[in-house]
Amino acid sequence: MSRQPSENHHWFPQCLMRPWEGSDNRVESFSIQPWGLSSRRKSTKAIGSEDNLHRIDLLDAPNLFEAIFGRVESRFADAKWKAINKGISVLNRDERENFAFFVALLANRRAEKIKAASVAAADGFSQDLGDKLFSVDEHEADCITKGLGNYIALRASMEFAAEICQEIVRLEWRIIDFSAVTLKLVLADRPVRAWSEDAKLTQLTLPLGPDHLFVAGKFPPHKEIIFGDSFRELLAVDIIGNQFRQAANFVVACSREPYFNLAENIMKNANETPPKGTL
Repeated sequence: MSRQPSENHHWFPQCLMRPWEGSDNRVESFSIQPWGLSSRRKSTKAIGSEDNLHRIDLLDAPNLFEAIFGRVESRFADAKWKAINKGISVLNRDERENFAFFVALLANRRAEKIKAASVAAADGFSQDLGDKLFSVDEHEADCITKGLGNYIALRASMEFAAEICQEIVRLEWRIIDFSAVTLKLVLADRPVRAWSEDAKLTQLTLPLGPDHLFVAGKFPPHKEIIFGDSFRELLAVDIIGNQFRQAANFVVACSREPYFNLAENIMKNANETPPKGTL
């Protein structure tokens, strides 16, 4: 089985990061390095990706899943633009599902989750494939099992997202505007916060840009106060702190300041188990 050329596949969608780009077409990226916190201007192409992550060499179309994810992202981007510029209420059922499916898929597109699920699936039948079903050498058997493992892992991530998608669709949706707030939102590589009750999703949040926060949930009356203009500065601080707190590898922002000290204090535990409710 011939070695295929390497291709860069994003597990963290570029379309989600682009609202934080500056005039240089780059975002400010905060990440923990062995020597401490790093803050650099980076292209979204250089963040949240790995070579051949979604590739299935056994298929006639080895980049099938990469193409599927591209369509998911495009439909989300269209629905997001409409929701921000025309209002959540104008989204039709298909647009709500496209938006919700993208959000639900975010958690399971993470590279470490795909790799772990792929290895687990491949291990289950690698010996049979290598020793019983095929007369192939060890390298080819490994390629076959890896390909099947990747396929199963990627399919499973989409099936799980389809289930969560319907839970999100059933919630009440809002987009909170922070354009009048001095402190702008940031975006972690584990950006979704979710709350559940009796094993059912009750609320989630996701920053859509420096000035917009997506909130879905069952809102009690006191939430009207929390979402009010006078509370948005406090809400922004809370959302920003949580994004840095739940990061696994990086956080993107519009600028280095005023976030560097906050990132340096909070991101010391990056890569560790995220706070409860982080997807």
